[in-house]
Amino acid sequence: TYGFEQQAGHTQVLMNAEIQKKATGWYCDVCDCLLRDSASYLDHVNGKKHQRKLGYSMRTQRVGVEQVRDRLATVTEERRRAEDEARRRRGLDTNQEYERILEARAADEAAKREAKKDAKKRKREEAAAAAAAEAEEDADDEAAAMNAMM
Repeated sequence: TYGFEQQAGHTQVLMNAEIQKKATGWYCDVCDCLLRDSASYLDHVNGKKHQRKLGYSMRTQRVGVEQVRDRLATVTEERRRAEDEARRRRGLDTNQEYERILEARAADEAAKREAKKDAKKRKREEAAAAAAAEAEEDADDEAAAMNAMM
């Protein structure tokens, strides 16, 4: 009825790109190709055809021993400078932190000294006020005694 019986047992190659994308396997959008397994997909992605379509050249430059030594020396020197700079920064940071701690301690000690002075001053003022009150009471007592004698 639908014509499936006529096509049974026949093989047909599908060329439509949309059908190919939906087919089983790994599809490369860059190259518009279908790969059947992950190993062949990895080979394809690392291959010349795919890399050229991405704009990469697969050519390498031959260098001599002296160029390699020069490059290694340059990289080593850059790394040494970076480490020295990091050490210098850490040293500055450490010194700055030490100075900050010393300043904080000095400020704490100064605040304690100031609090101690204020406490002494209050105590002296209280003692003076008490002495003045006592002297006033004595004067009042003497005045009362004088008035009583009169």
